Amino acid sequence: MKTLQSQFPEALRKISIGQTFEGRDIPAYLLALYQKDDTWESIARHRPAMLIDGLHHAREMSSMSMCVYSTMSFLFDYAKRDSSTINLLKNTAIFIVPAVNYDGYNAISQNFE
Repeated sequence: MKTLQSQFPEALRKISIGQTFEGRDIPAYLLALYQKDDTWESIARHRPAMLIDGLHHAREMSSMSMCVYSTMSFLFDYAKRDSSTINLLKNTAIFIVPAVNYDGYNAISQNFE
């Protein structure tokens, strides 16, 4: 099965924004049209940016779903060659962090096992 990154290599990049208190990696996704030699840091410095994040608190599962929905919506519109979406991705850096609080998510998910 293909990943979204392999389907949209020019528009989606997985990055890390740091680690949680307990040392877990906090993955994020950058939605922006870029050249192969661009780094995500250079894109972030030279474009206006938007942040969409979720799961601040462990029991806010719907906020994570909204991050996934937003990502898919942008990518589907890009795949349909929607001109406003292409313009947005060319001129803006959209950072999506599905789960900010991985430590809380891990603690609550252990209660369901």
